[in-house]
Amino acid sequence: MKFIDDKLESVDLHLKPLLILDPHNLSSAQVAASFAEYEEVTDWFGLRRYWEWECLDGERHPRPVVIRVVDSSVRTQNDVPWDIARQATVVNLTTHFSDDIALLLLEIPERIADGLFSSKNDTELLRNAARHYGVDLRHDATAIEQLKAAITLLIRIDIPEPVRHSVIAGIKDPATLGLIHGDPVTELQDAWDAWLVDSDDPAAKIINDLGPSLSSLFSLQVLRPGTASRDLPSWASIGVTSRSDDDEMEVLLKSVCDDDPDDLNSWIRFASEWGKIRHQLATATMSDGLIHTAQELHQSRLGLFENWIQENYGPLLTTSPAWPVTVHKVNDFLRSRMTRGEAERIVLLVLDGLGLSQWAQIEQSGEIEILEATPIMAVIPTVTSISRQAIFAGRLPREFSDTLGSNVKEGERWRTYWRDSVGLANHEIEYSHTDGFHYERSLGIGNYKVQGIAALAIDKLVHSAGPYLDRQLTAGVEYWLREGFLKSLAEEARTARAELWITSDHGNMVCNGIGAFPPGVLGATASVRAQGFESETARSASSAPGIDWNTGLPDNLHVRMAERDGAFIQSGQKRITHGGISFEEVFVPFARIA
Repeated sequence: MKFIDDKLESVDLHLKPLLILDPHNLSSAQVAASFAEYEEVTDWFGLRRYWEWECLDGERHPRPVVIRVVDSSVRTQNDVPWDIARQATVVNLTTHFSDDIALLLLEIPERIADGLFSSKNDTELLRNAARHYGVDLRHDATAIEQLKAAITLLIRIDIPEPVRHSVIAGIKDPATLGLIHGDPVTELQDAWDAWLVDSDDPAAKIINDLGPSLSSLFSLQVLRPGTASRDLPSWASIGVTSRSDDDEMEVLLKSVCDDDPDDLNSWIRFASEWGKIRHQLATATMSDGLIHTAQELHQSRLGLFENWIQENYGPLLTTSPAWPVTVHKVNDFLRSRMTRGEAERIVLLVLDGLGLSQWAQIEQSGEIEILEATPIMAVIPTVTSISRQAIFAGRLPREFSDTLGSNVKEGERWRTYWRDSVGLANHEIEYSHTDGFHYERSLGIGNYKVQGIAALAIDKLVHSAGPYLDRQLTAGVEYWLREGFLKSLAEEARTARAELWITSDHGNMVCNGIGAFPPGVLGATASVRAQGFESETARSASSAPGIDWNTGLPDNLHVRMAERDGAFIQSGQKRITHGGISFEEVFVPFARIA
């Protein structure tokens, strides 16, 4: 963020120690990028201890070190011990926002965050942030304006939770609140059916007022398509019955209902087809009988896959076919293409959280031209800090046991792989970490021999999906595609004559709560499908039901994952998440883009 860059760029480390006061914990990434070495302390006593033991030389003169203080009670220079403040250069990154609201600045794109620092208080910051996401709800907003804001909230699931809650707090219309919480919208459905027949019908007035913004509610299946008896504007076509969704689903189910999968290739085929079925379930209206058939198939195949993957995953990790089987072999595959002269420049785009259902949506969109694609397997457990790190490191988790709970060394591992395996120089290798919602030319596509990009947009959409679950996720991906990140990146790569490859660290699935259990040593990174323990004894003591897993993991990590579509959340809750060993989480796209 510019606010932080401006404060750090003028610092002279040759003269004094540098003390960075960061009570909101905003500067981790920028401090790491600015200083090769620094120490982080989290309380007053830790600062005093580090100063006495590490900063002072034999004659008690301070050395020019960098210390980042992340402690909400150390907010000004007056909170720093007097002798330290006198001998150090103090940079204060405290804002006038509360800690929770200040952290919001890390969740949103930097171009938006930079414009929010001038807000006078928390309330104004949230209101300004909402405007950036297309929601400007005045205190005297009409029912129609409130309804339009609610529709934006349902579609723009990239809106951070604090901003979302601030908008909802301003909505007073009961019907609109019901829409947000997933209640039936009978009055709105009746209005749509009337409008399809006669736009002048008094019951259809609300449709005339809302106009094209209504189309999103059909993507969410909040509204059902009806039969039109007059000419309609083009935006309304999504709300008109035009073909049999049942017929399409019957064709899809027929393609996977014959023999049960029993080897890698048949499971890849099934997982790919199931991705299309799940996408169809999220976007179409069909008979209850077909939905029930699909659900039964899903449950039976979840059990079959759990048994198959536990028996076969270990041997598959060691295979070396021409096309990678698991994501930790992607680097080896791309290296071979480079050393054989098949690619001069390579860009690897890791769309965090992208499952085969969302991949089916991308394929259908036609936004990119796919030259070749076959799903591969994530590293298990399907947790970001483990599987995504395995992609960029080109190694299994047992070889990076020191950072299993964090992706902080991901870029370093990516650079190490390409330096050691191909002999590339540092300036020929790039790693980028982006929100992935809006394309940034600063990524510098084509300026490097190899470039790895971790894009977080899809995973954020996954974890932000509310009561409409897959329907809301699908609508979010549709919005993401319209924003043009993927298309723009592909065009840049094509212009630079760089080979663009896309993969993901894990998929996702709709899960049902089986009871809340803590994630263990994996912490907040583990999702609600996996627990991590430092020893077998600790895992055995856990009361959480599930599947125990050690394959590919270091000795200091013992994992338990929820079975089938279970999740370690309150019973009765539903959530789209990841972390387990379902075919929806394990199989991810791997594709070369034109």
